[in-house]
Amino acid sequence: MSENKFTGVVPSSIGRLSGLTWLNLELNELQASNKQDWRFLDSLANCTELIFVSLKDNCLAGQVPNSVGNLSRQLLYLYIGGNQLSGDFPSGIANLRNLISLELSGNNFRSVLPEWLGALNSLQKVLLAGNFFTGLIPSSFSNLSQLIDLYLDSNQLNEYIPPDLGKLQMLGALRISSNNLRGSIPKEIFTIPTIVKISLSFNNLHGALHADIGNAKQLIYLQIASNNLSGELPRSLGNCESLEDIELGNNFFSGSIPTSFGNISSLKTLNLSHNNLSGSIPPSLGNLQVLEQLDLSFNNLKGEVPT
Repeated sequence: MSENKFTGVVPSSIGRLSGLTWLNLELNELQASNKQDWRFLDSLANCTELIFVSLKDNCLAGQVPNSVGNLSRQLLYLYIGGNQLSGDFPSGIANLRNLISLELSGNNFRSVLPEWLGALNSLQKVLLAGNFFTGLIPSSFSNLSQLIDLYLDSNQLNEYIPPDLGKLQMLGALRISSNNLRGSIPKEIFTIPTIVKISLSFNNLHGALHADIGNAKQLIYLQIASNNLSGELPRSLGNCESLEDIELGNNFFSGSIPTSFGNISSLKTLNLSHNNLSGSIPPSLGNLQVLEQLDLSFNNLKGEVPT
């Protein structure tokens, strides 16, 4: 019943559908703002075979009732993003031990991220972007050995990136941009064999970009612009021949542009603007036959622009 214009509250009688396995009400205009409105969630505890519940992109507001923890123990997918939900991280979710995918993005949650999330060790997707979560990234996330996507961007996280995230040997996308993270980028995340996207832009990260980044040969997107990173650009980055998008602008990188960048044959976007780079533009960049965007502005480069 998704993608309609249903309004009002979800009737609590929905809980009589005891054989229900799949409930998709996303992309409507359904509302809930008080205990009475949320009674339908209590009633869904009777649907013991539920594996999928999506209420995303509606007009649900306020705190998520603890009765969310009474949903089916077989529940694999829970999507409640794109609403006006607020308060602490819904504690009832801790009971949903078999969850594969959890999405709370685009709400107004304001608490810290709970350590117990790391105990839901079947999770493959944790999508929490676009809230007001504060504090640190729980170290327990390193226990989520099945995790493929971790989206924490556009929050107010303000501590370090745990090096133990390098233990997530199935992680494909790590998105923590637009927070207040500090410290350096742990070299451990470059050793994840499946990582294809690293998005850490718009934080307060500092220090050098570790040479171990050259081990991430499968990396496609490297987005770490608008931080306080410094030092020379590692030549080993040229080993990442799958890269299509490199965004390192608005940092404090110095030294020359490595000639090895010309080896990244799949590169489409290279943005090194607003740094302290010096020397000449390496002619090897002319080898990048699929390059669409090149921004080297606001540096200290000199000499000719290679033909």
